[in-house]
Amino acid sequence: MIDLTIPKKKRNYIPQQLEIKWETLEPLLNELLSREIFSVQELEQWLKDKSELEAALEEDFAWRYIKMSCDTTNEDLVKDFQYFATEIEPKISPVANRLNQKFNDSPFIDELDHDKYFVFIRAIKKAIELYRDENVALLTNLQVAQQKYQSITGSMSVIINEQEYTLEQAANFVKDISREVRQQAWETIQQRRLLDKDQLN
Repeated sequence: MIDLTIPKKKRNYIPQQLEIKWETLEPLLNELLSREIFSVQELEQWLKDKSELEAALEEDFAWRYIKMSCDTTNEDLVKDFQYFATEIEPKISPVANRLNQKFNDSPFIDELDHDKYFVFIRAIKKAIELYRDENVALLTNLQVAQQKYQSITGSMSVIINEQEYTLEQAANFVKDISREVRQQAWETIQQRRLLDKDQLN
């Protein structure tokens, strides 16, 4: 039997089996914030460590989202996603902005390879410019609302040609070359959505 397990890349800064929760993340974030940097080499190492932590967070969030999307009726998976969206992300965002500012204020930033870091530095400066504390709560509310929407629509199904389809599957009929098939599919999908219009609104 073929082993389809995807091996995880070896981590150098964070624990290999880091449990993603605020209690384990806060010390790592604080270390990055407080670490003194005395050379461009140390700045690059700081960036690598920061990137490793960010990659772990992005991967964890992605898996929570994927698992929840695959089974929108599983309350445990929904809670796992909501925990990240409401308990982790709102606390990380302000710290991430401070880390961006720390990098931007480093006296060694001009010693970095321009060709290698130009786009990255530009993105960091833009992120600092756009960041607002008040947007953190808005993003949290948006993610929770999106999850609720997916939970509702994920449980919907329609009958087309005497066969049951999810809305996502039924959407393929809207791409059919036959105008009649497209129209029937579109109307069937919209009629199903209307049944839950109060929840969706």
